[in-house]
Amino acid sequence: MRVASAVLFLVLTLRPGAALAHGRPPALHSLDAHPSTPDVLIAQATWGLAVRGGGEWRWLCAAALGVDPRMEDPVIVAGPDGAILAGTFEGLWRSPDGGCTWERPSDDLRDVFAIDVRRVGAETFLLVLSDVSMEDQLWRSEDGGLEWAPVGGFGEVLVDRVRVAPSRPSRVYASGSIPAREGVERQTFLLRSDDGGRSFERVVVPFEPGERLLRLEAIDRTDPELLWATMLHFSGEEAPERVLRSDDGGSTWTSPIAVPQVGGVLATGDGVWVGSRLGGLHRAPDGRAFVEVDPTLPVTCLAEIGGEVWACTDQARAGHGVVRVAPTQAPLLSLSEIAELVSCPRCSTSGVVCPAWAADVAYDLGRDASVPFGDGGTGAPRDAGLPAECSPQAGSGCGCRSAGRGAGSPAWLALLALILRRVTKK
Repeated sequence: MRVASAVLFLVLTLRPGAALAHGRPPALHSLDAHPSTPDVLIAQATWGLAVRGGGEWRWLCAAALGVDPRMEDPVIVAGPDGAILAGTFEGLWRSPDGGCTWERPSDDLRDVFAIDVRRVGAETFLLVLSDVSMEDQLWRSEDGGLEWAPVGGFGEVLVDRVRVAPSRPSRVYASGSIPAREGVERQTFLLRSDDGGRSFERVVVPFEPGERLLRLEAIDRTDPELLWATMLHFSGEEAPERVLRSDDGGSTWTSPIAVPQVGGVLATGDGVWVGSRLGGLHRAPDGRAFVEVDPTLPVTCLAEIGGEVWACTDQARAGHGVVRVAPTQAPLLSLSEIAELVSCPRCSTSGVVCPAWAADVAYDLGRDASVPFGDGGTGAPRDAGLPAECSPQAGSGCGCRSAGRGAGSPAWLALLALILRRVTKK
């Protein structure tokens, strides 16, 4: 039986911090713009999601996805026409209405670990699934995440990232590893496909002492052979993590920069950006010679939004949750400005579940929890159960249901087996 990484994934990605209502200091960890409405932004956050529309930021709770935000950072991707896709420990969720209603696109995509979700076209998405009973699988959707079909498997390699070359859609890359077992040393790999992911060529990427995982970061938008990746250490370590560059599709690598706790790597049309969670933002116009842009900015994500470079930051240290770093640097969002829950129908998933978490989110975001927190006009008190008009027995037809399962459910037992399967040994 293969052994390998929800635990590894958690250890590498959930950075330590002061205890708050959701266990960690409030922060955004990703930013994504809707392909059809680029002024609408979706962010994965320590409390769940943050959504910007009409220039205003609002919040959604992780509980609507059945996610414990102390233990999991789901992969959040914007879809077409206001849709959102979320990859979690218990599978793939899709919201057709901006985060109010959450549904399973298919029973095949539940009770499995949705490792990565990636938008590769206006309505085309790739999904990596991991299950204790089989090899990791690549799935594809051509209709905005409504219907999915398997593409192929990754063999022994436990995959954590998948990316597609923008200039050559048939070129698919993935990063992953084969954990150590008796008589076999741990190996890290770059996987390369020229047939859309149906088959992959493995390239071993040597790691140095203390390095645990290769994380594919970016592909140049015009050169399908130019890649960027990071060699991760365990969470909390301050040893510099190497940012790697390959000019030949992953066959060979160089390391033009190393920073502690890499928080983001972004390749744009005019250079490459690298940020550290501990502080420090760097840019290389030629992708080779990096210069320090800001020595202290703590970076938890980097994204290109409307032709500008934005960074998620540590609010406690930077004073803001999101800043623009190019073409000029300016604060864009203080997390305490996120004042209301996304306005959802009362009987929608988030409309039922999220208002109960308003006080926790208010506390996390530095708002006065004693002051009523905007709920978008929806919801029920915490632990009050479903509103009567939302009960299926009441004939309302609203379809309310719990989005997730408790820690004692069979799905969580399966997840535990998956965690054990993916634990890394050295």
